[in-house]
Amino acid sequence: MSLTSTPVVAPATLVDSALTRGDVDPDPGAQAILRTAFRLLKPDAALALAPGERRGFDEYRAQIATSFGMIMASFLLVATAVFWPTDAYIFADYPDVIDAFRKWRTGIGVLSALALVQFRYVPVCRRHAALTLSLFLCAGGAVCGHVLGSVGSGGAPFYPASYMLPLATVPILINPLRRTLACVAVMLSFSVPFCAQFPEFLEGSYFAPAMLVFHVFTAGASLIVGHALFVLIRANYAQRLLVEAQARQLARAREQSERLLLNILPPTVAAQLKEGAETIADAHEEVSVMFIDIVGFTRLSRSSPPGAVVEMLNQVFSVFDTLVERHGVEKIKTIGDAYMVASGIPKADPRHAARIADLALDIRARVASLRDPLGEPVAVRIGAHTGPVVAGVIGRKKFIYDLWGDTVNTASRMESQGLPGEIQITAELAAELASTHCCERRGVIMVKGKGEMETFLLRGRR
Repeated sequence: MSLTSTPVVAPATLVDSALTRGDVDPDPGAQAILRTAFRLLKPDAALALAPGERRGFDEYRAQIATSFGMIMASFLLVATAVFWPTDAYIFADYPDVIDAFRKWRTGIGVLSALALVQFRYVPVCRRHAALTLSLFLCAGGAVCGHVLGSVGSGGAPFYPASYMLPLATVPILINPLRRTLACVAVMLSFSVPFCAQFPEFLEGSYFAPAMLVFHVFTAGASLIVGHALFVLIRANYAQRLLVEAQARQLARAREQSERLLLNILPPTVAAQLKEGAETIADAHEEVSVMFIDIVGFTRLSRSSPPGAVVEMLNQVFSVFDTLVERHGVEKIKTIGDAYMVASGIPKADPRHAARIADLALDIRARVASLRDPLGEPVAVRIGAHTGPVVAGVIGRKKFIYDLWGDTVNTASRMESQGLPGEIQITAELAAELASTHCCERRGVIMVKGKGEMETFLLRGRR
């Protein structure tokens, strides 16, 4: 004999199969009622949370329960204090009713104040807010049952309505199984004291079958409404998770955009563009500009594979980028194998000349350890000058931060007409570096577009 396992079928699926076979009346209304009933009885599988989300949902649910409990307790406490003085006037001819109201308001007021204190100052009550609120509701039901039972036949008409509020509020806060248990507990917490005070309720016309049916329907309606509210809370939590995930994704995208923008533009210039500036042009009186060029790059690019040439450029320029950031100067752009940097922009810097000189010396020392695709040491020509420039951003697309002026042209000429492996600077820059660096006079050379100029070679730091 072999044993075979029977697959578990969801209740809603069983209903659909029965309807298909014709075992159930195919009336559309009946179908809807049956499907709704089975869906309400089945677990919340469609709203199942991932293991990592369960704890967050429980905390979210506890927050809702805490807020609801504090609101309800505050309302009852205020209502008790406001309406208490009116009992003597409204029920002046019914001393028994006044005494019952006095007991009821005292008990409800004490429970409301105690609930407020518990929810506000006791963390364990906030973590288990649903259980705490259920206990307070049971205590409130007991107070109501005891007071109405003491009134006797006068309290019997209020029996069905007295615990409708607890039955309607408990389902909002706890899962389906605990919700059912809580509803039953609240009903018993009221009924037992009520019947103990007024045993005649179990006899005669008071204990009518119609009243029991009414109670059952009231509890059932509360459970259904509570289930719907529970589903709404879970759906709201899922929506909250989605919004938080979208917010994190948006923040990451914005951070990435900011990072890309700052890789292209200085922070102050990027801030101006984000604020809506269309054209940015600032004059700077004291700026040091430097150009760096790889010696023999044209010959190298002809005799080496393109991929190897690009890889070498990336390696060399990555070294330059690291040193530029270390020395606190601004990379402007690359033009082919030429690399342009400036110091003293976009913010003025009294050490602009010293910074550019230190960077030039470090670059020359660092590239000596690099090799080109042919295995030869990489050599650079470096030229620099100091003076006034205009810096800014122009254009609408693919804009860059650039410099203009005679200082830029002169620095470019210092590089293009310099010596391999040397740092050629102008007399103006050498004068700025006289107290911090050693400069050797090269002599007067003919500079294209400038005529004769006296130039110096930067040797090192003093």
